[in-house]
Amino acid sequence: PPPSASLGRRVFLLGAALAAAVPASPADALELPAILGGDQGSGWGEAAKPGIKWDGGFANPLVPQADEFAFEMVNGNQTPVVISLVKPSKWKLSTNTGITIQDYIQTDGGFVLVAPMPEGSKSIADVKPRYIYDKVFDIRGRYGTFGKVDAVSTTKDKLEKEPAGEVKYVDFKFTTLSPGGRDIDRTGCIKCFEVDGDLIMFVASSNSNRWKNVRNTISKSLETFSAVQTPKTKLRSTSENSGIGNTAALGKSGYDLLRYDSDVWTR
Repeated sequence: PPPSASLGRRVFLLGAALAAAVPASPADALELPAILGGDQGSGWGEAAKPGIKWDGGFANPLVPQADEFAFEMVNGNQTPVVISLVKPSKWKLSTNTGITIQDYIQTDGGFVLVAPMPEGSKSIADVKPRYIYDKVFDIRGRYGTFGKVDAVSTTKDKLEKEPAGEVKYVDFKFTTLSPGGRDIDRTGCIKCFEVDGDLIMFVASSNSNRWKNVRNTISKSLETFSAVQTPKTKLRSTSENSGIGNTAALGKSGYDLLRYDSDVWTR
């Protein structure tokens, strides 16, 4: 989809989000992506653009992409939210079925997931790893494609204060099934924000036998992940102008596509 007509607002908001996500310094200051939303070298559309218009498309691995990206969308409360991340330089961003980054050569990857805050929770500090796993490994989600994941263990659970707010980091290990039914041990990490009653997470993992080689790469991207509430917008739906997903193919797009109970993976 083309950039929104309210480009000036988005440049301002996305610039602010990126500034909050990554501490600025003369040596590593980030520049705002030149192209916003679905035109960041990912997604679906015309033949000349990367991606395929179907309900499981991928970014074109041959097309260069900027490493930093940000998306503005509206949640179910009509609250604007900006989600931003700096991906590893050799990974690719896809927005066909949500916000996903992946190393197409290896099996390393990450994605953004949204779930409601647990009932009775007052802050991110009240969210337990078990609740997070219930959403990340929901049978309707990405990891449930080949069966329910039960064997999950926590190796780290900590809170930190960052410019964008208080966040929770969780490191974990789990066993999942390959398409052929073989057990695969994976290691991963999650970063969580509470935004307007929702838990917004970035979930990344790798095969456990590769973890020591990619841990630093994944950790650096995890640190840059940010989800922040912004001032009210004229956008009227959870999908309008976000650049996330293909409503015609999936029946939903934008913020709705990021939810843990989105059925896009079980159709």
